[in-house]
Amino acid sequence: MSKNEVSFSIARHAAWAPGVTSSARWSEWAAQPWRIEPGEGPKLAAMPAMLRRRAGLLGRMALEVAYDCLGQEADVPTVFCSRHGEVGRAIGLLQDLARGEPLSPTAFGLAVHNASAGLFSIARADRANHIALAAGSASVEHAVIEACSLLADGAPSVLLVACDEPLPALLSSFEDCDEQPYAFAGSWCRQASVRCACPGAAKSRKRRPRPRPAAWKCCASSWVKPIVWNAARARSAGPGAAMLEKLGLCWRVLATGLSFAVFGLGGLVLRVIVFPLLALCVREQGARVRAARATIRLTFRAFVGLMRGLGVLRYEVHGWTSSIAPASSFSRITRR
Repeated sequence: MSKNEVSFSIARHAAWAPGVTSSARWSEWAAQPWRIEPGEGPKLAAMPAMLRRRAGLLGRMALEVAYDCLGQEADVPTVFCSRHGEVGRAIGLLQDLARGEPLSPTAFGLAVHNASAGLFSIARADRANHIALAAGSASVEHAVIEACSLLADGAPSVLLVACDEPLPALLSSFEDCDEQPYAFAGSWCRQASVRCACPGAAKSRKRRPRPRPAAWKCCASSWVKPIVWNAARARSAGPGAAMLEKLGLCWRVLATGLSFAVFGLGGLVLRVIVFPLLALCVREQGARVRAARATIRLTFRAFVGLMRGLGVLRYEVHGWTSSIAPASSFSRITRR
């Protein structure tokens, strides 16, 4: 039984953190780590001012290293990863909602996990594929897996960006490690061929991991294992299986596009038709708020049901015993 392994090189890399903005400073930090405190973000001169003003500290750090690493190169798939993302903006929106204040559409648009990837794509007018992911303390490891998957799928190069910052004070009790603001990026290039290694053909050498600074130990808890990619599975199963795989891919792309279209049109209908009708028909403010929340809840339930029916995602609910889920219950949503 053979295993296909992705072979790649890191052509360029960049890193940025408050107070650690040069190679010399990073060398000093690596030799004798100190705690990096949140501070002023990078200037981000490469991005147009109108878009640059929208980015916070996390977004500025991520975009700075992305620009430094990619330059003017276009059509490069990008993988952005962050454990917490723009959770500070989300907390601010929830606090405004609790106070009954109107929500900022700009803040809402930038609170999503792919906000930095979207700004990067818009500023460069680049339509290359990008993905934003979070996987807890193993976010960087899963970003590596995603980058290797893109390389194995035929992409000549991939840009990987990892960034994070401390949780807001309201969520500080949930921290499980010493969070510090940072961002780093690497441009990965696929080598000439995908090498194939057969068990027993050659003994693999075990490499002992290099020691890391103490400040990083809890945030990157495990080392990335060798990435194994079985790209030839469909081809070995015959032309019929390969055709079914292509048809499945086409359907997923079509269903995902339809889901995005329905989401956009649904939001437009709510804003232009449904909410103005509620304002006209329901005079009492408390009843109007309850009606608006019920409408949003039902439309999102219908939207999730549509995506599940189309096969875009599937979800499972565990531990649900009443209309209010206990603290131990959880739900899992997996994108297909």
